[in-house]
Amino acid sequence: MVDTMFDPRFSLEDRALFSEVGYTADQVNQFPQKFDALTILYVLDNGFTVSDTESYDERLPGGAVASSLLDGIPAEHLSGYNRRFNGEDIVELFRNWITPQFTEAFPTRYSRVDLVEFREHCILPSDLEGYAEGFSGKDLVTLINEKIDHSAANNYVGFSGEEVVSLIRANVLPEKAREYTGRFRGDSLTALVKANIPADKALEYPAHLSGSDIATLYGEGVTPTEAATYDPTLPGRLILRVRSGDITQEQVLKFPPKFYLALLDFLRTEQDRTTLSKINKPYPSDLDWSDFYCCLEDKISPERFDDYNSGYTSSEKLKFIIQNITPELANRYGSRFSPKTIKHFIEKGFEPDKVPTYNPRFGKEAVELFVTNDISPAQTEQFSERVSANAIYVMIQRGLSETQLTGFDPRLSAEQGADLFIKGVDPKQTIGFNRRFTGSDIVKFIAANINPSVANEYDYRIPCKRLISLHKQGIMGGQTKGFDQRFSWLGFLNRNWTGSILSEGYSGQQASAYHWFFSQEAVYNFCKKGVGAIKAESYLPHFRFVDICDLAINNIPAVKAKEYAPRFSVKEIVLLHKAGVTAHLANGYYDAIPLRSLVALFKLGISGETIPKDKQKNMTRVLDKIKGFNPEAVCYLDHGGHGVLLRLKGRNFALKISDEQQDQKEEAKILTKIGDYYKARNQRPRHIVRFHGEQHSALVFDYIDGVSLEDYVIQNQLTEENVLSIGKGILEGLIEMRTAGVVHHRDLKPRNIMIARDTSHPLLVDFGVATTNHWPNAVSEYNRAFGTHDLVALAQILYFMSTKEHLFSQSTSMVLSTGGKVDIRDEREWVYQDPSNRLAQYMQKVNSNVQYSSVRVIIIKCLNARPYHFRRVSRLFTSA
Repeated sequence: MVDTMFDPRFSLEDRALFSEVGYTADQVNQFPQKFDALTILYVLDNGFTVSDTESYDERLPGGAVASSLLDGIPAEHLSGYNRRFNGEDIVELFRNWITPQFTEAFPTRYSRVDLVEFREHCILPSDLEGYAEGFSGKDLVTLINEKIDHSAANNYVGFSGEEVVSLIRANVLPEKAREYTGRFRGDSLTALVKANIPADKALEYPAHLSGSDIATLYGEGVTPTEAATYDPTLPGRLILRVRSGDITQEQVLKFPPKFYLALLDFLRTEQDRTTLSKINKPYPSDLDWSDFYCCLEDKISPERFDDYNSGYTSSEKLKFIIQNITPELANRYGSRFSPKTIKHFIEKGFEPDKVPTYNPRFGKEAVELFVTNDISPAQTEQFSERVSANAIYVMIQRGLSETQLTGFDPRLSAEQGADLFIKGVDPKQTIGFNRRFTGSDIVKFIAANINPSVANEYDYRIPCKRLISLHKQGIMGGQTKGFDQRFSWLGFLNRNWTGSILSEGYSGQQASAYHWFFSQEAVYNFCKKGVGAIKAESYLPHFRFVDICDLAINNIPAVKAKEYAPRFSVKEIVLLHKAGVTAHLANGYYDAIPLRSLVALFKLGISGETIPKDKQKNMTRVLDKIKGFNPEAVCYLDHGGHGVLLRLKGRNFALKISDEQQDQKEEAKILTKIGDYYKARNQRPRHIVRFHGEQHSALVFDYIDGVSLEDYVIQNQLTEENVLSIGKGILEGLIEMRTAGVVHHRDLKPRNIMIARDTSHPLLVDFGVATTNHWPNAVSEYNRAFGTHDLVALAQILYFMSTKEHLFSQSTSMVLSTGGKVDIRDEREWVYQDPSNRLAQYMQKVNSNVQYSSVRVIIIKCLNARPYHFRRVSRLFTSA
C-alpha cells in the first residue's frame, strides 16, 4: 500500500517506488526540495541519510551532493567558494581542482569558465594587469600565451583573442579590422585577414559564404557575382569543383550537405566522376559519413536501399547489401533481428519461420549475442530478469547458475563473479568496499589481499591502481589525508604528480602548505627538488613554477632574480648568475646583445660600467668582433667612439679593435708613417704611443701603465708645474707628429692622451682621424683663418687641466672627433665663425678662471694661433 503522507512534490510513480523499496514518507520528506525522487533513492540505497547531506554547501545541486557522498568527497572540499558562484559553478571549479583561494585572487568579473582557463594555463592575476575588461578568460589566455602585450591588444577590444593575434600579426589596424565585423568573426575573419582580402571586397560575396569560402574563391578568381550563381548550400571548395567541371551542381544537390566533404574526398579520378554521374536520386539522409563514402567506393546506388523493410536503419540496409542479403530475404526475418543475426540464421540454415524465439526483453544486440554463440531461448529462461544478456552469456560459458553467484557485491559483473567463484573467493569478501570503487576495483583489491576497511581508509581521490601501489610501498590510508582541492585523482594516479609526493615521503599537510597558485605537478616538483613552500612563494608573482624550480635549485634568491630586466628569461638568468653577471651588470648591456656574447664580454671586463649602454648601441659590430677573444689572454682597457682597447695579459701590448674597418686601416697607415720616419733615423718619438703593426684585425700598441688625462685631472689637483709639463709634452707630441708628415691629429682631447703612472709623462693616442693633408680640405674654414685645429684643442686642454671645466661648455665635444666630421655645429664653431666679435669673452673667461699667469698666456696664444705657430707656442712653454 502506498503511503499517503508523502510530500506533494513527489508524483504517484515516485510514491509507489518509495513504497516498493520500503522507504517511508518520514524518511524521504526530510530531504530539501533540490533532491528529486531518484537522487533520494540513490542516497538511501547506499546507506546514507538526510543528515549526511546537511554539511554540504546549500548551493550544491542534490545530484552533486549525492555523488560527493558516494565518492567520499568531504563537505569542506566543496565549501568556502564566493557567494557569486552557484552550485554548478562550485562543482565545475572543484572538478578542475580550483580552490576558493584561487578564485578570490581574481577580480569578480571573471566567471567560472574564465577561472578554469586561468588554472589550466597557469595564469596569475598579475598577468592580467593592463588588459581591458572586454576580453574573456579564454581571450586573455590566448593573448598572454602568444605574448601579445596589453597595450597592443586593448586596441582590438571586441575581437576574440585568436582574432587579435591574427590581426596584429597580419598588421591589420583596428579600424580596418572593424570593417569586417558586421558579418565575419572567428575563423571567417582570420581566413580573410590571412588571405589579405579587403573588407569591402569580402562583403560583396553572398551572405551564406564563410570567410574561408570567400578566401578560397577569391584566391581562384571567382568574383562575387559568379559566386552568387551557385546554390547557397555549396562550400567554396565544392564550388571550385563544380566550376572546374568535375561534377555538376545538379549532381551535388542530390546529396545532403553533410556528405559534401565526402564528395570532395571522392572526386579524385575520372572513374569517380563517372560513378557520380550515374547517381539519379539522393542517398538516405540517415547514413553517416563513413557509410556514404563506402557506397561511393563500392558503387552502391541509392536505389538498392529502397526495398528493405522500413524497420531497418539505412546502416543496417547497407550491411545487408554488403553481405549480399536481398531485401526479400531480410524482410522475411523481420527487423527485430540485426544483419549479423540474420546472416548467422542463413548460415545455420534457419528459415524465417524456424528461428529461435527469445524473450521480448532481449533486444537486437542480445539476440545477436545468443544466436552467434549458440545459446538457445530455453537456456536464457533459466535466469531471472535482473541478469543481463551479457551476464547470461558469461555464466553459461563458465557452467554456472544464477544461485551460485548469490551474495557477491552487485557491482561485480557476471564474468567477475564467476571468476571469483571459480577461485574459491567467499562472496562476503566482496562486500563493504566504498561505493566509489567499481566491480573491477573490487576484483583487484581481492587479488592484492586488501580488505574493505583498508581500502576505504585511503583518500577518496586515490584510484584503485594507485592505492594498491601505495599499499605495497607501506603507505597507509591515513597518510594520504590532508591534500586540498587542487590535488586530483589523476595526480594520485600519475607517478610524476601527487601520488609520488607520498612516495617521496611528504604528507598531504606539507603539500597543501604550498601557495594556492601552484598546481599538483608544481608541488610535486618542489617536494622532489627540496624547494620549501615559503621559498617557492617568495618568487610569486614574477615567475612560474618551472622557472621557480630552476631559480631555487641554483640558489638565486627571489629578490635577486627579480632585479634582472624582463628581457632575460629564467634560463638566461641562471646562466648569468653562474657566470657571475649580477642583475646590475646584466641590465647595463645593450638589449640587442645576445646572451652568449654578453657573458663573453663580461669575462673580458666589458659591461655597462666600463662602456655605457648608449655607447654599446653604436659599437655592436666591434663588440661582436671581440666576443670571441680569450679572456685568459686579454682584458678590457678603454673605449672610444667606435673602438675598444684591450690589453694582452702578461705582455706589455694593447690591442685596438674598431668597427670602422676603413678608419682602422687609415690609422694604421698614419702610425706606420710616423714609425717608419723615426725608425729610418734610429729615433723614437717621446710623446706618441709606439705602434707594432696590425694583427687579426687589431692594431697593436705598447701597453701604457697609466690613466687618461681626463681621469688624471679628475683624480688630482694639478700645480702650475704639472699643467706646463704635461702641456709641453702634448705640444712636443704634436710637433713629433707633424715632423713625420702627419699634419693634423684632429681628435685631441683629454681622453686621447695617456699619462704614464710612474713618470706623469703624456703620450698621444688614437690617430683614427689624423690626416697628412694641408688646407683647404683637411679642416673647416674657421681653422684655416684662425689657427690650427690642434692648437685650439691644446688651449682647451690647458684650460681643463687648470679649472677642471671646459672652456666651450656647450660644445658637443672638445674637438671635431665624431667620426672625423668637420662641420659640427657647437659653441666653439659658433665662436670661430666671427672670432673678432665672439672670442674676446672666452679670453676674458681664461683670464678670470685660470690662476696661473704663464698658463693663461699660452692658452690665449693658442686660441689665436696661426698654422705656423707651433714653434712659437713651444718657446712660450720653454720661457714659462
